[in-house]
Order: sequence, then structure tokens, then C-alpha cells
Amino acid sequence: MQKVLIQCQPSQLDSIKESNYNWCYTPELGEGSIDVILSDVKHNVYLNRNEFCIHYGFNPNEVDNIEVIY
Repeated sequence: MQKVLIQCQPSQLDSIKESNYNWCYTPELGEGSIDVILSDVKHNVYLNRNEFCIHYGFNPNEVDNIEVIY
């Protein structure tokens, strides 16, 4: 398993809270962006960006960045 950082728009906050994801406002951007850390992502599962976002409950159009942080 690996950790993945998703940086997304604040409009996703209600969905993030409903999913009980670990989140904070992006330090550099304040309330204009949210960082979500997913800590249980299987490294051997391949999904394209849109499929990954949808699988974890995010609107792909409101995700700014996805980064593996181990």
C-alpha cells in the first residue's frame, strides 16, 4: 500500500468529509485548495486519472494534482 496526495478544489469538501478522508487546506494556497491524503492505495492497481478520481469519490474536473508520497 502507498499514500497518495490529492490536491483539489474546496467544492469537494462535503464529499471529502463524508468519506472521512484525512484532509487539510493546502499550506501554500490556504482555503483556495484542499490536500487529501489517501493512505490505503494499492500500488498494483492501475487506473487512469479519471478512473482513479471517480473510484475515490472525487470529481476529476476539480482535482488539480495527484502525487504518490509513499
